[in-house]
Amino acid sequence: MRRVASGLAPAALCVALMIAFGVEPAASHHAFGFYEMQKTQEIRGTVTKYEWSNPHSWLFVTVPSADGPTDYGFEMVSVGEMLRRGWAKNSVKPGDTINVTFHPLRDGRKGGLLLAAKSGDGKLIGKPIPPQPPQPPPAP
Repeated sequence: MRRVASGLAPAALCVALMIAFGVEPAASHHAFGFYEMQKTQEIRGTVTKYEWSNPHSWLFVTVPSADGPTDYGFEMVSVGEMLRRGWAKNSVKPGDTINVTFHPLRDGRKGGLLLAAKSGDGKLIGKPIPPQPPQPPPAP
């Protein structure tokens, strides 16, 4: 019993410090500075690669254009979170036609943070990613 009680003291101290210093939940450790969080775009293209991985899954789509095909990359959340949102390892596969709604990259490269995806026939794949609150500017 003493061994269990002695292990609780450090844990209680950690929790108390987190509360005292206003530590946010772990989910908010992500920075969204790469993305235009106030803008939303949509593309339609062909899945070229779907990386089911941690800490983030990725979706790669090629979009046809008059200037030739354009490749896009979309960051997604972790495998566990993707499962909770109704995605699976085989939700999409190379060759699938897909519509992707996303926050674009700030630097103009083709891609962004995936918000929602629909199959070629318009069916939603999983649940949309909830919009993230705007991030405050960094402290001086």
